[in-house]
Amino acid sequence: MTLAGEGQLIDLSDPSAPAFLGTINDPDHEFHSTAISWDAAVIATSIFGDESLVYDLADPSNPYLKSVIGHGLPQRLQGHLLLCRDTEAISLVDLTDLSDPELMSTVEFAEQIRNVDLHRNHVYALTDSPEATRDLHVIDVGDPTAPQVIAV
Repeated sequence: MTLAGEGQLIDLSDPSAPAFLGTINDPDHEFHSTAISWDAAVIATSIFGDESLVYDLADPSNPYLKSVIGHGLPQRLQGHLLLCRDTEAISLVDLTDLSDPELMSTVEFAEQIRNVDLHRNHVYALTDSPEATRDLHVIDVGDPTAPQVIAV
C-alpha cells in the first residue's frame, strides 16, 4: 500500500492494476513525509517532524486517527517498528498500540543525516562528515531498545 497525492491510499500489490482503497482527509495539515504499512500510516505534518499523525488502516476505506507523535520525520514502518529521523538523530518507535506509541530508543550523530533506511534488523544512515564526504553508519536494531552502531 502507498499514500499518494492528496492522501489517497492505493494498493500496489499488483503493479499492473493499482487499486484505490480510501483517502486520509485532513484539511488542517499538509503531508510532508510518510511511513506506511498495511496496518498503519504515520504522516508528518511539518517539514521539521515535530508532529506526525498516526492512522489506523485496519479498514483502509475508513482511516482512523489514533495518536500524534513528535519523534522526527517518519521514514520507514516495518511491522510495528517505526523509524524516524531528524537532523542529527534517529528514533525507533513501537507502534504495537497505535493509540499509545512508545519511544524505544534514539541514536544521535555528530553529523547531519542525509538519508536513512530500515531493512530487517539494520538501520542504514548516510551522514555528512566534517571532511565534506558522506559516511554510512550501520546500526543493529535487533533489540530496538538498545541499538548498536556496528560499522561506519
